[in-house]
Amino acid sequence: MKEEVATGQQPLYLAFDFGGTKIDIALATQGPHIIDRKTLETRAELGAVQAVERALTTGRELVQTHGEQALSAVGVSTMGYTREDGVDLAPNVPGWEVLRLPDAFRREFPRVPVALDNDVRAAAIAELKWGALAGVSAGLYVNFGTGVASTVVIDGVVYPGSHGLAGEVGCWLVRGSKVAPDQPSPRGAAPFSSLETEVGGAGVRHRAQTLGLAGGFAELVMSSDGTAMALVEDVLRQIAMCVTNMAILLDPARIVLGGGYTGSGDQLVAVITDSLHRSAPGRPEVVIGRFGSNAGLYGAVAVAESATPHPDGGITGHQGRGGIPGR
Repeated sequence: MKEEVATGQQPLYLAFDFGGTKIDIALATQGPHIIDRKTLETRAELGAVQAVERALTTGRELVQTHGEQALSAVGVSTMGYTREDGVDLAPNVPGWEVLRLPDAFRREFPRVPVALDNDVRAAAIAELKWGALAGVSAGLYVNFGTGVASTVVIDGVVYPGSHGLAGEVGCWLVRGSKVAPDQPSPRGAAPFSSLETEVGGAGVRHRAQTLGLAGGFAELVMSSDGTAMALVEDVLRQIAMCVTNMAILLDPARIVLGGGYTGSGDQLVAVITDSLHRSAPGRPEVVIGRFGSNAGLYGAVAVAESATPHPDGGITGHQGRGGIPGR
């Protein structure tokens, strides 16, 4: 998505998007309009604490650079599911699971609301507010890339589930391939594997290496090698089956795709659409999300905006999201 420059006195949001390889930090106004942005390497091998500390320092510097305008709220989009005293399902950065992220951000920005949410859920909130899910009552946002996850939209809001984990389809049990990583499923139910192990970024790269191929999904899609094409076909087949089963269960009007695999564009949409038309009674529409590789960052802006108090004392945005709300 092309970033636009905002002008005039509007609410100002500070957004953080934490990923396994990079961290995006931006100042934005309503629209959403990015007015300044910095990108840092996560440096996962150095641990979680240094990543958060460098991000907080950069965020504070951004706010000071634009100090004429008061900060309205801080939004954080992050891997895993954040609790007050730790993070679940965030294995990519050592030490991330024991971080007390809400405390860290509240200490750094004590005078404004701070809200945190899972990156895929935050991206879905951005699509609901400004993108491909706007106006949709029942829909799905599905992320395929380094991670595999989804967000369920019911009655125009994100459905969190009883533990805030609705849509964590990367944990789905599937029949493991013979070249999948040698690791137990999330529930130890061998000989099954998890969907993320089979079709997520690390799993696909491992499967490719086992077959004597180089690169990840993006490189395999572009290859004319027969073995690479067969692997891509298997990955897409499993993805299509996953999305189709979700559609049969939930009957969405629209399915929005996000994550790195959307770089394959028409091929991904075509395979999923074909599967839906053959097997899902409702035949929902399938589209690529508006925000592309910036979905997590715009999601953080959406989370910040949702934490901003109304003049009447209420909170803007989508309720029932789970995550850590603005105080």
